[in-house]
Amino acid sequence: MKYLISGQRAGRKRFFDELYALGQEGKRDIYGLCSPTREDEETFDYGIGVILHEETPVEKVEKLLSQGYRIWETGPATYAVFSCFGEDGGCISEMWGRFFKEFLPQSGYEHTDETDFEIYFEKGAPGLFCELWVPVTVRKKMDKKLFR
Repeated sequence: MKYLISGQRAGRKRFFDELYALGQEGKRDIYGLCSPTREDEETFDYGIGVILHEETPVEKVEKLLSQGYRIWETGPATYAVFSCFGEDGGCISEMWGRFFKEFLPQSGYEHTDETDFEIYFEKGAPGLFCELWVPVTVRKKMDKKLFR
């Protein structure tokens, strides 16, 4: 997938108006993308943007790229998807805690080093703040011979 991500700080209304203008009705969901964190790094990349579809107007994308926006590309991955219900971003932090404390130990999956993201739906369910998409893979089984 390709996402157009803001590369600058703009007024909140102007920023979202520019992103919404790229999509057609029903395709104006906003994505918050987060790069994986590395042990030897203290920071990570985070971007807010929209998916670029075939029908996204090229001239609008080029204009925003010239203003400092950038394209963030992700490859295919398997994701565990969690609905975050709440009034603010606190529900995202709560869901991350549940992901590590409840989901991972019981699921047979492990977290991978792919981009994770939140989706803020143009028309979401009542009370839904966002969906959290966390990249996972099936946990490798331990070799029983190691424990003999």
